[in-house]
Amino acid sequence: MSRFSFGREEKLKSRKSIESLFSSGKSFSSPPIRLLYRENDIKNIPSVQVGVIVPKRYFKRAVDRNLLKRRIREAYRTTKQDLFQALESKRSHLEIVFIYQSTEIKNSQEIRQSINFLLYKLKETILQS
Repeated sequence: MSRFSFGREEKLKSRKSIESLFSSGKSFSSPPIRLLYRENDIKNIPSVQVGVIVPKRYFKRAVDRNLLKRRIREAYRTTKQDLFQALESKRSHLEIVFIYQSTEIKNSQEIRQSINFLLYKLKETILQS
């Protein structure tokens, strides 16, 4: 696997996993994005599965939702290495969902800063537990 890839196996697709994530997950927020996560005991590779949600309530046009999802995935893809290193030391599996919460389209730089902060906070939380 390439260092900066975001392959099929890293995407969170299971309806059951997503529902349990929303019912029992913990969250952090850094506007315009909220991160919802849950630790699992599953010992699989990759150690992180990620989903991205942009609500149709705020963005009626699919073009706008897709643009924001691409920006979020790209920001995650380029900054995930520190999180992976922290998880290797803990030998744990994470499920993560990024939820876009703003009503306006933010630029890539703002989204990247938010993702950086959220992943840093998540990494610190995981290392402390």
